[in-house]
Amino acid sequence: MAGLGSTVLRSSLEKFARRSKSFKGIARRQELRGEVRGIRVIDDFAHHPTALRETLRALQHRYPGARIWACSSSARIRRGRAVFQQELAMP
Repeated sequence: MAGLGSTVLRSSLEKFARRSKSFKGIARRQELRGEVRGIRVIDDFAHHPTALRETLRALQHRYPGARIWACSSSARIRRGRAVFQQELAMP
């Protein structure tokens, strides 16, 4: 029985390895939209304070030393501030 289990597992891992080579990522999750004169524009759908924080941390790790600006649609900010007043407080 153990031999059969390891064969199935090995087969699954091989399929995963093959298929993951063509995986391009999830749309609007740290998606590079373009670059002009060294300025990268990255689109991300993060809309919750925790998601925003973790996305910014990931970008800092991915682009160490780079200056990072976060922009959001005004409708999203108004909607979010009503729910997450403290987390999204702006000076």
